This record gives sequence, C-alpha cells and structure tokens, in this order.
Amino acid sequence: MNSRPVVCEPLEGRQLLAADLVASALAGRFPGDLVTGAKARIPGLTVRLNNAGDQDVRENVVVRLLASADGVPDGGDPVLAEQTNRLRINAGRGRRLPIKFRQVPANVPQGTYRIIAVVDVTGVVAEDNEANNYVGSSDSVAIAPSFVNLTAENLTVDAPLAAGRPTRMTLTVLNSGNSNARGTAVVNVTFTPVGQTSGTVESVNLRVNVRARKTGAIRGRLVVPSTLAAGQYSVSATIGQTFQFTDSNTTDNTATTTPITVR
Repeated sequence: MNSRPVVCEPLEGRQLLAADLVASALAGRFPGDLVTGAKARIPGLTVRLNNAGDQDVRENVVVRLLASADGVPDGGDPVLAEQTNRLRINAGRGRRLPIKFRQVPANVPQGTYRIIAVVDVTGVVAEDNEANNYVGSSDSVAIAPSFVNLTAENLTVDAPLAAGRPTRMTLTVLNSGNSNARGTAVVNVTFTPVGQTSGTVESVNLRVNVRARKTGAIRGRLVVPSTLAAGQYSVSATIGQTFQFTDSNTTDNTATTTPITVR
C-alpha cells in the first residue's frame, strides 16, 4: 500500500458584502418652538444618508422622526412622524431623503428635545453597523401646548395732555409664548397724581397683534379724563381682559410713564 503525504492548502479568504447606511446630517429650518396639536413648520427637512458599505441598497425602508430629550433614540422617545421610502443608494454613494412632518402629535409631553431621524427602523437592510442609522438636530426645540404670555415693557403717551381731550398711546409688549397673540385687549389706563397712590382709570379696547417670541406694539387712541385737575401725573397701562386669545400670565401686564403734565 502506497503512502502519500497529505498536503493542506489554506482556503482563500472571503468577505460577505454588506451595506452600511450612515445618517450624517439632519437639515431644515428648525424653529425654537413646536406647538403640540398644531402644524409642524420645518421647511426643508431632510436627512443626509451615505452608504459606507460595499453592497448597493434597493429596499423599502421605514424612516422615523423622534423627539429625544438626551439625543439618543430609545423606546421611550415620542414619535413625531413615520414614513416608508423606496431607498436606492449605491455602495459608496450618498443622497438626501426628504422627511414629511405635517403635525406635532398632541400627546408629546412638554419639554425641550432634539429632533432625531432614524433610518431603516425595522432593519430590512443587512448592515455591518446598525448604530449609525440615526442623526439629530444640532439645536434643541421646545415642544409645548399653545400659549401666549404678554409682558408690558414700556408705555409712551403723546404729550401735552389736556383734560377731556384725546391723545395717543403706545404700549410695547413682549410675547414670550409659543403662539401669536392676535385679538383685542381691554387696556386700563390709570392717571395718578404724583405723590398719591390712587388715580382715575380710563379703559380702551385696543387691537393686539404680536408674534410668538417677539416684541410688538399695542397702539390706540384714548381720551384724557375730563375730571383731572391740572398737574403732574404718572400714567400706567395694564392689559386686562383679552379676546380671541388667553394671556397665560397677567402679573406682568403693566407699564408706567415718567410724570406727565396735564393742563
């Protein structure tokens, strides 16, 4: 029986092809606030994707938009939007994927969040690395129910003043809420003699139109009370009852002028 030596040759190394979706940027004109139950206004919302693997992708993938308090997606993050896209992206190439975000869900808890896009949520694309499939907004966004908060900052009254005669006033206010203040307000204007603590009140209905997170002016005409005696007065204006909107904090609604002469 002939004996032949056994020769072992090394097998040729093989590597399986795989895609690697990398979410590299979330772009859009992000506002400082989003209002629950209202339209989500983020123009140009897109996620930038790269295929860092060596396998082309031709799959229907689920893209999910989350509100994350810590910038890392998890099962407790509120879902803002979800869509399915036919994704075609060759190995080594990239593309932008538009995200449709039409309305903020009413059940999102009030808080400050980063907006996160997660691509291929259901894992239909075979990848070597699933941990790089999400990307968040660079800035935080406050999400809360709609509210208006007017703060009176300055009051000017056209001088000179004459008892029983009309004048014009401008009340500068800050709306620190996340919704526009549009409607009518009763403004109570008080004329207090210098050195006294009580005065005469004249109420006027004035139009209000102040955008969210902006400073605006409430302007109008009022008549100086005819009962005022000539002298020096401090004039204050207080925003009282409002119509078509609700002021969430009424403790900061008064502004006062320096002493003004009434003839």
